[in-house]
Amino acid sequence: MTGHDNRKLFIRLSMWENDIQDYLPVGTLVYDNDPSQKIGFVGFVYDRGYVNAGWAAVDPAHLDPQIDHGRFPIKERDGRVHHYFASFLPGEFGQQLLSEVDKRWETLTEAEKLYVMTFAHGDFGAPQLNPQNSQHNEPIRDLGELSRLVEAIREFQRGERTSIITPQLQGALCSFRGPKPKVDYEDEVDGIARRFVAKLNTTSYYNDARIGATFTSVEKDASINTCENRVVPLDCGEEVLFSYNYARTERFEKLEEDSNPNRIIMKYNRISFKTLLADDPKLGNVQRPNYGHICYAIDKFSADPVTDKEELFRRAILSAATNHTNNGLENIEMYDQGNGKWRLSPSFHNLPNPYADVQFECGFGDGVMTGNLLRFDEKFVVTVGKTMGFDALKSLALSSPVLGALTNLERTMSIHNLSEDDKSTVRESVKIKEVASLHQRISQNETVQHAISDGQALPTVSFDDGIEAPNHKGPRLG
Repeated sequence: MTGHDNRKLFIRLSMWENDIQDYLPVGTLVYDNDPSQKIGFVGFVYDRGYVNAGWAAVDPAHLDPQIDHGRFPIKERDGRVHHYFASFLPGEFGQQLLSEVDKRWETLTEAEKLYVMTFAHGDFGAPQLNPQNSQHNEPIRDLGELSRLVEAIREFQRGERTSIITPQLQGALCSFRGPKPKVDYEDEVDGIARRFVAKLNTTSYYNDARIGATFTSVEKDASINTCENRVVPLDCGEEVLFSYNYARTERFEKLEEDSNPNRIIMKYNRISFKTLLADDPKLGNVQRPNYGHICYAIDKFSADPVTDKEELFRRAILSAATNHTNNGLENIEMYDQGNGKWRLSPSFHNLPNPYADVQFECGFGDGVMTGNLLRFDEKFVVTVGKTMGFDALKSLALSSPVLGALTNLERTMSIHNLSEDDKSTVRESVKIKEVASLHQRISQNETVQHAISDGQALPTVSFDDGIEAPNHKGPRLG
């Protein structure tokens, strides 16, 4: 593991382009920790060929290749990297695993951590860091191996064993942000590989996996674009949630005159709103962000801001009704569909919180911070809609599918075989009576019902339905 020796470190960035079914060289992140050159200098430089060809920004908020000749130094001299590159660093659990292996990890700057990490892995969907290295980017592909890995993770968490991290496992265990243990898993069916994030249970008040799957069904019923998932039982006795990793997917496409199908690999560049809004004066010194800030970013960067804000509105109403307090900027993303066409990503985080005094990470306005202060009625729905630019009628119409999905919550919980204890916890989390009352009033409001029938609250398409095949057909199989 590298230390603070005086040298330059280089991290190459390549980006998968779906249209050409290949990686493009993008640019270089440079770290110079020579004291004579102002210790800790970091800069990112786009390749001249990338800029001249007019390819899209990897981060539209901070790294536009058409600005400053594609050269972006960091003003601070402490080894911090650009917000976009910081998003590739491991989450809290991954950091703990790496620190246990070598305590020097804690002393490294962000640039040094990123550089060291790329010796073992660098595949993050479309972006790939230092692809010239002999990396271990393989996911877990066997349920038996996953079960043994989950057992090892639990032993590590209980302090019964040392860190389980190895170069071969680093990609599978350290590719995701956040505090929860997650594992990169690939499932192949009929030759099509689908990538999943295997999420381990972490809460003490319910079965995360089954609750997550339940509320994904609620989201789908509410016309919310969400990542498919399923509960997977393991031999170790645990259940994990397999959440579809939308940034990596494959499919076959067969032309009529061809006997062999084309293998189409689709990878996407994704950015959280935490990254998009970093250092933006719009946030200023606010106590916490709200949905108005997310809408501001959508208006700036989305290729279809109206549709994306309608989607965001439905998610906001669902979060409010279910006390989904982990609704922060890091759990909401945008992704590049291709050539800088940014859209709101599908939902991938939806767990309700039974504690009504916990603050929402993303607020609904200037006053409402916790569920016990939130009065879920027409006024609230209209106020949230106003922050997104919708009038009262459209706001009420857009909320209808969310309310309808929640009125069927008991049936949905039964379909997912929730335990009685988990059902009770969900009922404590969701504003069931307020939802039912508001749903009844909206259902009886003829003006709102006319707006719904006129198409003002049409559902969004699913993630896979909205993706067009690339212009270039992928490599043939066989």
